[in-house]
Amino acid sequence: MSQHDFDIANQTAPSFRSDLNDALAALASLSSGATAPSTTYSNMLWYDTANNLLKMRNESDSAWITIGTLNQSTNKFEVDNLPTLTQATWEAGTNTTEAVVTPAKVKAAIDSLGEKVTTTTVNTAIASSTVGAVGTYALLARGASTLVLDPGDTTAGSNLEFAGIGENGFDTNQALIQRAGTPAGTWRCMGYFYALSNGNAGRISLFLRIS
Repeated sequence: MSQHDFDIANQTAPSFRSDLNDALAALASLSSGATAPSTTYSNMLWYDTANNLLKMRNESDSAWITIGTLNQSTNKFEVDNLPTLTQATWEAGTNTTEAVVTPAKVKAAIDSLGEKVTTTTVNTAIASSTVGAVGTYALLARGASTLVLDPGDTTAGSNLEFAGIGENGFDTNQALIQRAGTPAGTWRCMGYFYALSNGNAGRISLFLRIS
């Protein structure tokens, strides 16, 4: 630990050598000491050994800026002046200030915003979905349109009707498509509609509502 005014005066050779070595020692140790150097300069570094703080003189040479802590127990550098925000601020999610956060605070904020995403909560959400809601599937048939849809194609619900497949009482070799109601929104075809003109044949597929 050493401090110096960094002013090498005119002097005899032995004194000059001693004075220069003291100045270099101060530079090498960041002017470390329990009290601040008596002579300071803009942007000068000082290691405050009383508090284990690394400080830097501001550009106007009027005050010290604390950069961080040199933890002598863990041999780690700890950044200073990062704010600690409240849990309510984390929950709001709108503050853009860089701040210190612990895993415990993140967990508390997530927990306060609702249920954790688990298999149970996902299954419960799916089970409570209403018919035709966004994210739900449905068997749909073509309405009056002559749509030809490949897997992944989308179409308006107004072109479709809810559908089911039953037995054709007149011809047991054919299935009978039953229709009931037009869905709202936009749907993605998860199967295939192909072009046939004979009645209802080939006009039913699985759809996912996407909006």
